[in-house]
Amino acid sequence: MSYVSVLKWDSGFFGRVTARIRKGVVVTPANSRRIGDEIRRKRVAFLYYFQSVGHLDNLGLVLKMGLRPVDVTAVLRKELAADAPGAGPLEVRDILRGGPSVRLGALKDLARELSRESRFHADRELERSAAVRLYESWLDRAVSGTYADFFFVIGPSEAPKGFVVYRTTGAREVELSLLVVMKHARGRGLGRKMIEQSLGELRRRGFRRCLVRTQLRNTAALNAYEFCGFKFQEASFVFHGHYASRAASGPRALRSSRQT
Repeated sequence: MSYVSVLKWDSGFFGRVTARIRKGVVVTPANSRRIGDEIRRKRVAFLYYFQSVGHLDNLGLVLKMGLRPVDVTAVLRKELAADAPGAGPLEVRDILRGGPSVRLGALKDLARELSRESRFHADRELERSAAVRLYESWLDRAVSGTYADFFFVIGPSEAPKGFVVYRTTGAREVELSLLVVMKHARGRGLGRKMIEQSLGELRRRGFRRCLVRTQLRNTAALNAYEFCGFKFQEASFVFHGHYASRAASGPRALRSSRQT
């Protein structure tokens, strides 16, 4: 059984072997040594681990493996079939399906601001600029359709006020992966309008469910999603591990490259 999945794109971006402990795997005394062996065998230098907040008894073991908490995320879910169509004229447009293109530089300005709230910005092992570059790269891929399946923008093409990005995760399911509102346009309900109108469009295209992940500390986002009908589903700790390239035996020998 494999416990660790190497992430090709992330590895290329960070310039080191980057991986995650597979979804559904919980670190336990029974599997921690095998996980550690696989980390070394695959020469993993940067590791992600997501664990439900319902599991607390293994926290000491997780820390001994060199993993450090960087965030707590919440997953919310919304059933689209029960919604009535949104009122008012449609203001969002999908630039991946014939909508007017936008000035990428303007969108990158928004992405830079969003990156400051990310787990990568919170990770002291990474350069602060890495989170910005990561979000800029994600945005480039989203606009091209590589990272996103739907990219809705609101506001003029030369100076968009915000955007919302979705990926298809099932036959009738999407995940809201990026939502940004320009600072000067906040406080006017623009985020809720983008969510409601874009989900209305996706509902008309046959989708019936939407998931979204956000930081548990981001109360503004949680309130906006709940206002739009999303229901809390689960919360997870997010851990990052940084490992030196050296041989070692057992999970206890796996050390974070920085101990402060």
